[in-house]
Amino acid sequence: MVRHHGAGLAATQVGSLLAMFAYREHPEDDAQVLVNPRVVWASAERRAFVEGCLSFNTVLVEVERPAAVAVAGQNPHGDGIRIEAEGYLASLLQHEIDHLNGVLTLDRATAAERRRVVAALSGQQRHQNLTASETPIRPI
Repeated sequence: MVRHHGAGLAATQVGSLLAMFAYREHPEDDAQVLVNPRVVWASAERRAFVEGCLSFNTVLVEVERPAAVAVAGQNPHGDGIRIEAEGYLASLLQHEIDHLNGVLTLDRATAAERRRVVAALSGQQRHQNLTASETPIRPI
């Protein structure tokens, strides 16, 4: 997460079925860990957020989410935590909880936004395949 300048990383993204994620609101912040997180309140007001995702490389996805949420969970020591967030942090927490529930930003995007992102990802894949085929193979 830190190496790729990510704001969050869910356990499911690295092959673990644990219900936890690490996140940091600002790049200079230490990562925080939230275990068994769940949204316990969401505002009726919704807002469009432009979200990045380590799963999608550099492609950004616009999604609509509640503008503010309250999230409950535990820290790694089992102590209860409640986070009330709005704006960017609300988007970040909802994004990571979605990962734990098997939901990607594309699942929340409009059909037009999904088409745009899939086209962008397809273009990246073609570029990556071309670059990889031009790279000499080195033994590990």
